[in-house]
Parts: sequence; C-alpha cells; structure tokens
Amino acid sequence: MDGWTSGSPVAAALDRARGAMLAIGMNGEPLPIEHGFPARLVIPGLYGYVSATKWVTDLEVTTWRARQVYWLKRGWAQEAPIKTESRIETP
Repeated sequence: MDGWTSGSPVAAALDRARGAMLAIGMNGEPLPIEHGFPARLVIPGLYGYVSATKWVTDLEVTTWRARQVYWLKRGWAQEAPIKTESRIETP
C-alpha cells in the first residue's frame, strides 16, 4: 500500500519441509495490525525481510531479474538464508 515490496524465493515458499504459510489469523481471531493484518508471510529458515513480511496486500509471482524489490535495490541478499553465528557445545 505504501510502495514497499519484498521478495521471497518461490521454491522456499512451496517447500513442504519448511512449513511456509500466509497467516491471516492468530489464536482464532483475525491477525492483529501489529502482527501484520491483513496477512503475514512466514517462511522458516530465511531472514526476516524475506520470510516474515507483514501487512501483505498483494502477491505477484515473477522473477528476480524482472522485479527489483526494496531491499535488493539497497544491496541486501536476494534469498537471505539465516547464517548461524554461534553454537552451543557440551563437554
């Protein structure tokens, strides 16, 4: 609605093992505004701006080459995988 766009890889969105969803409700109620009403995209395993887009009002299937989204224009990663920066070890 305000011109902001986000892109998510279709393969990740359709990967059943990830459990991606377009959330329209929470706890039996419509999704609250602060959580992304009217809809929120959630794709586990990808960084927030690619996988947790709030306030979804429109979806478009295209290619990365055909459409430059908000963060790509600013030099951010296209698919934004979560990179582990720490680990827990036990003796």
